[in-house]
Amino acid sequence: MPDGGAGIAIHGLAVAEYPGGAIYRFSCDRDWEVQNDAGFDSIQQALHALSGQYAIERIVWTSRDT
Repeated sequence: MPDGGAGIAIHGLAVAEYPGGAIYRFSCDRDWEVQNDAGFDSIQQALHALSGQYAIERIVWTSRDT
């Protein structure tokens, strides 16, 4: 954190495409509560853009249609 405080641990990422084409990647805590989000131009960009905010060792994406 910029002020030196402890951050919230991120345990998962989720990508969603909304009607109209808006695409977001969500950073979630262990309860899948959203802690941060970012917009992207494509699903591929959302899946492959690494965030400098997190120490990510490995990402394994799974698909889930609603």
